[in-house]
Amino acid sequence: MVAESEYEWVVFDDSPVRSSCGKTLSMLLTVKNIQTEKRNFKVKIVPNFKQNDPKVSWEIDYSGNEGDMVQMSPDDPKEIDKRLELEKRAIREFKIRVDTPKGGSMGDTLNLHISVESEDDIHHASFLKEIELIPIIMAVKTNVGKEFEVAQNLVNQDKRDYEERLVINPSATGEIMAIMSPYELKGYFYLETMHPDRITYIAKKMRNFKGVVNEYRP
Repeated sequence: MVAESEYEWVVFDDSPVRSSCGKTLSMLLTVKNIQTEKRNFKVKIVPNFKQNDPKVSWEIDYSGNEGDMVQMSPDDPKEIDKRLELEKRAIREFKIRVDTPKGGSMGDTLNLHISVESEDDIHHASFLKEIELIPIIMAVKTNVGKEFEVAQNLVNQDKRDYEERLVINPSATGEIMAIMSPYELKGYFYLETMHPDRITYIAKKMRNFKGVVNEYRP
């Protein structure tokens, strides 16, 4: 890993990122032609996955508003190549957008190996961007006095849902990691999960469940 300050001609923040599922992350790679003639540069992005379910996919847009969205997973990794043509002293901002999966397992990680080099073989740089998935905390709304009932029903339904999914997917996990229900908090409780989109599905038609009213997404 190379710090951005070591290069005069390319800038990229390669600090590791911890993010919840279902979030869009934006990164900026800036390439400068510091010479006095037109030059071409090649940008290569190679993904490396460490995740529980190899079928879970991420989306990467490497085009900078051109709509070149690519889906990637451990079962279907793809390398990205992009060519930049820069006039003398020109600067190009290369936008990279990563959409994290809608659901995954805690600790699932995408490593993006990003290399930049000039076609005249003068300049070379490489970066490693690590993106690790972490849980999200949701506030669940219930009828007042029914907090524990709804929480217990959610846990039971989550267990049944997990057992059904386990039949077709050996990598399946339960969606609810923890539930926090402070006594002073009436009509709400907190829930921790890696897959926020599936909580409302699990709770559909559940008595006294009033929906998800807030999410904390790191």
